Amino acid sequence: MRLLLAMVFLHARGSSSPYAETCMRGPVPGTAAHRLWNLGESQSLAKQALMHPFVIGIGNGSAPIASFRNYIAQDYFFLGAFIKAYALVLSKVDDNSSKRTLHELIGAVIEELEMHEAYAAGWGVDTSN
Repeated sequence: MRLLLAMVFLHARGSSSPYAETCMRGPVPGTAAHRLWNLGESQSLAKQALMHPFVIGIGNGSAPIASFRNYIAQDYFFLGAFIKAYALVLSKVDDNSSKRTLHELIGAVIEELEMHEAYAAGWGVDTSN
């Protein structure tokens, strides 16, 4: 869902960045993500999520601030759990390539957590629980 939110945000802002263009194309063919994307109703559900009023509101700036504050707090909690999941996987892999990939993923989540902390501090959002 976070990727979908990022896609909508970048698209609504008219971004022409390579990241935004890649997100709008979907997963790389031949990958597990691509197979899941093409499984059953996946594309339809993703498109429905992209058209959700809150997602559109994030993109065009019309989302109610109270709703966005709640989203920041919930996503902060989710990201904390996500880091723990990546760390658990990291403790189970043996090859350096997988370790490097997980290291990069954990680093990206930490960056996103820091962004959420900045939003939370500026808007008085409690991320402690």
